[in-house]
Amino acid sequence: MAFRLSPALVKDSLGAHTWLGLMVGALMYLICLSGALLVFQNELERWEQPQIEEFVDYDRAAAERTFNEAIFNPGFVTEHMYLVLPTEDVPRLRIASEDASFFLDAHGSAGEVERIGFSEMLVKLHLYLHLPESWGIILVSTTG
Repeated sequence: MAFRLSPALVKDSLGAHTWLGLMVGALMYLICLSGALLVFQNELERWEQPQIEEFVDYDRAAAERTFNEAIFNPGFVTEHMYLVLPTEDVPRLRIASEDASFFLDAHGSAGEVERIGFSEMLVKLHLYLHLPESWGIILVSTTG
């Protein structure tokens, strides 16, 4: 005796399959599009604040002094503090923490606060789909 599925069950299963495919396709589209745009993350960050001075050579002692002053500022310091050195790709010197970041000029003086809202939004979309971090990264990983 052969087992047969009812036509209503088959129709409902195909409908569910269609909607599931559309939802997964939309998620994959968002993840892939944001990832393709993030290839240009350095350029996007530079585009967001074009007025920042760009250089590769800088006063290392002055930058170190400013960094040491920053890490003793209780309002700015966090568990992870970084002195981000300029490179050919990103010729900007900055001090960054987990909460904020500000640029330094070639003489090591503190400058503008970093504002990279669009780039940061793309990163969070690509990694977490703007969901709570643990749920978002699980969903993105599962989709991949």
